[in-house]
Amino acid sequence: MNKLELISALKTEANISKAEAAKVVQIFFANMADAMARGERVEIRGLCSFFVKDYKSYEFFSIFQSASGEKPYRFQGGSFCPGPMGY
Repeated sequence: MNKLELISALKTEANISKAEAAKVVQIFFANMADAMARGERVEIRGLCSFFVKDYKSYEFFSIFQSASGEKPYRFQGGSFCPGPMGY
């Protein structure tokens, strides 16, 4: 299911206009993204959870360039963790 299909399903189920359904979906994902940007974990009980992983810098050695150095800290995108589906 993609975003457009989600909007259509919400429009049908809630009996609201397509514009209102699109606004609800936009608000939902914007709040999810804001929470993850603050480092919070987003959990939809019984379905899944989303969280952001941070990786520390580390030293490396390149056998191809015969050089070593430190790979800097980098931001890793959100991770998806499926929940139990036996309900």
